[in-house]
Amino acid sequence: MRLVRLAEPSHKQGRKAFRCGKSQLDDWLANRAGQYRRNDLAQTFLLIDDDQEPPKVAGFYALSSASIHPNDWPEDLRGPRGKNHPLPVILLGQLAVDQAYAGRGHASDLLVDAMHRAVLISEQIGTTALIVDALDRNAARFYEHHDFQQLPGHSLRLLRPLKSIRELMKL
Repeated sequence: MRLVRLAEPSHKQGRKAFRCGKSQLDDWLANRAGQYRRNDLAQTFLLIDDDQEPPKVAGFYALSSASIHPNDWPEDLRGPRGKNHPLPVILLGQLAVDQAYAGRGHASDLLVDAMHRAVLISEQIGTTALIVDALDRNAARFYEHHDFQQLPGHSLRLLRPLKSIRELMKL
């Protein structure tokens, strides 16, 4: 398995064949990931199984920039942040694993890679956290297991401060 950044038109066939069990994620990878890349809206990273012919997309995630209002932070994490200015964050917009590869830890591996990239990005630009909009409560539990916290009033929007990610990765 290898992780690559989406490059059009490579991996088009593998993206069309991807099936994670959530049609909106399958559709996003097949039909919108390339558009988002071309328009500089998001970068998608593919976990490729080269043992398959043609190579198969085993999983993917996408990152983009975003911002949140300071009042949307969990109260125990607010600290001395700007009171009225949006805070820069990195949005983990999509993360999914093909059903054929489910249960092998690939979702956690993809999340760890996304967190590592978020830390690297934070060394180049100001950003405070990695956030995610979980698709459903089951997905939210996955992120909570990885120490993401719900944002107040948003049961499916979760956040993990980059400071805690750096500590986890000892970066």
